[in-house]
Amino acid sequence: MSFWSRIERGIESIAGDLIPDEFRERLSGARKNLESGQLAEAETELQDLVRLRPDHAAAQTLLGVTLLSQEKIDAARDAFDRALALDAELPEALIGRGNTALVADSPELAIPYFRDAIDAAGGDQELLSEVYHALGRAYRSSGDLGKAIRELRKAAAESGGNSAIIADLGDALSIDGSRSHTEARRYL
Repeated sequence: MSFWSRIERGIESIAGDLIPDEFRERLSGARKNLESGQLAEAETELQDLVRLRPDHAAAQTLLGVTLLSQEKIDAARDAFDRALALDAELPEALIGRGNTALVADSPELAIPYFRDAIDAAGGDQELLSEVYHALGRAYRSSGDLGKAIRELRKAAAESGGNSAIIADLGDALSIDGSRSHTEARRYL
């Protein structure tokens, strides 16, 4: 199940009431646009949906992802903050908020969001893989290569072979002078 499908799975419980079919279909269409790279279309639809339902945390989160994908960092941060104001334990919004800080070159601000997302993930392997990967990138960006490698190892274990995670782990191992390059080569 994709990361965004999980958001859709919890739409009714997040909103706290039944969502009209039309809203659900429009949200699903926006998610599909996002996944296929049609970012402007996704943004337009999601902006309209959050105007209709500003209390819808999943729509706010998807809007944040769409904005972040277009490097509209401040607007993405605001969308994730609105989602977290509605549901402070929404793991996808926590990951998104951490990613906005990471993209803005503030790994020290990103790390607490990623840590909170680990708790909020509730053992979901796919979410944990994503958050450990993000946390590994944050630690690497902050200069703590040891912690980065530890988190990237966790991400690799949870992911079941995600090539981007494996590559990031191999790269981190290759620049760590205290480790054997044999291990890095195995991942690369």
